[in-house]
Amino acid sequence: MRKFTIAAIAALLASIATAAFAETKWVEQNEKAIKAGASRKNCTGQPGAAIGMTKEQVLSSCGWGKPSHINTTITAGGTREQLVYGLCNTRKSGLCRSYIYLTNGVVTAIQSSD
Repeated sequence: MRKFTIAAIAALLASIATAAFAETKWVEQNEKAIKAGASRKNCTGQPGAAIGMTKEQVLSSCGWGKPSHINTTITAGGTREQLVYGLCNTRKSGLCRSYIYLTNGVVTAIQSSD
């Protein structure tokens, strides 16, 4: 029979607690993102994001608002941004994301994997 030290058991329990905490945080973040995705869908008939809008217009438009994060690329041709909007439920994959692409502060593409 193998014997474990108290220190080894404590380290194992700490590792389990850390993993459980990380999973809880991930679930909380995704639940917020899912709710944000649902609010976008409830904006029928109201202005949403469109090609040619400014970043400020997108951030204040119905249902889009603040993205979950922004990826920025600076090139010789200017600044490109990818606004990443949260997760939503789909039957196919269970998760999806929506993206708005801007070049020099103007929307050039909108991508959704709904």
